[in-house]
Amino acid sequence: LGTNKSVISLNLTDNDIGDDGALALANMLVSNETITDINLRTNKIGDDGAKGIATALCTNKSVTTLNLTDNDIRDESALLLADILLTNKTLMDIKLSQNIGANYFESILAARADPRMWAISYEKLMMVNDQAMKLFMEGFEHKTMRDVNKVIIIPVCQKTKKSYALSTNACGLKIDVFVSHSWDEPFGAFVDCIKQAYLNKLTKPNLWICAFGLLQGTTEEIQSQLGTGEVALDQSPFVRALKGATNYLVVRNCKTDLCARIWCICEFLYAKEFELIPDKTIVTGPDTFAGESISCDDAKSFDPSDKVKILKELTKNNSVNEINEYIKEFRAFGSSKKTVETEVRTTSATESVDMSSIERLLKKKDEEHDEELKKKDEELKKK
Repeated sequence: LGTNKSVISLNLTDNDIGDDGALALANMLVSNETITDINLRTNKIGDDGAKGIATALCTNKSVTTLNLTDNDIRDESALLLADILLTNKTLMDIKLSQNIGANYFESILAARADPRMWAISYEKLMMVNDQAMKLFMEGFEHKTMRDVNKVIIIPVCQKTKKSYALSTNACGLKIDVFVSHSWDEPFGAFVDCIKQAYLNKLTKPNLWICAFGLLQGTTEEIQSQLGTGEVALDQSPFVRALKGATNYLVVRNCKTDLCARIWCICEFLYAKEFELIPDKTIVTGPDTFAGESISCDDAKSFDPSDKVKILKELTKNNSVNEINEYIKEFRAFGSSKKTVETEVRTTSATESVDMSSIERLLKKKDEEHDEELKKKDEELKKK
């Protein structure tokens, strides 16, 4: 069969070929270029046989479907077979039901299809921060997310063909907090702000951070994941993940104005639509750009086509002026530069502010005002 040019379908159901037979089949698949469908159901194939088949499928370019139902394949081999679906663009389907590793296999595939599962743990972020400090040493203070991405994240992604998040959690990790931030901020400062935001939380959250959630590599690899092109914006990984978040964290910095980036504006508006703002939002980091003013029309994007698509979608329900007014309010939140009427306390680079505090403070001010008027009315009545 290695050199056969006519057989396109191979059905060996219920033949008990075992690992030895599976390995012989794998050896054949290395050179065969015509077989497209293989059915190995109920054959007592274990991990050795499954690993051999997975290795063969790394180079085979003809097989499109593989049925391994009702065998003895465990989690380790199930992961290898799931990974083949990432690297082999010809192979479309692997059936692994009625195997010990079947549930694991399905969980892996489900996680890859669901951006809500592309989070990293708080603890993992701290580990990456420690790793970056050791790698960059004296220069760490000035290194940005772009530097960490290049040295730490991309090598993992290119080796595994998966995002950093899915490389460290094959079955994914469900999002708790969606993080909006800039790639040009110092990475250490970014992590410090997150530390401060959850300093007094006994249970630390799982964080959805773009660099870790998406497969990092070439421009083409990034673009294929962003939901641009023909894919609706609300089906992009950013929006789908944000919709699944229980809380929203905005990390400001002293180098880059978040409100000057179209993807950040997009995230702000969708966070509002999903009712994460104000009560489920924390804003942390310095208010350096609180006094700035920029129209969403002038916001930047790595790919100009992203900006066109995002603005087209956002202006379906809001005018440009309405978006700009909302961004102006959001930009100044918790700022020492904000007018006294809101009485919001100033935040430093390491302090965090809950968005709901502005509502509480305004309510308190209104109550104090009402009480003052009431006292004046009573005094007038006495006179």
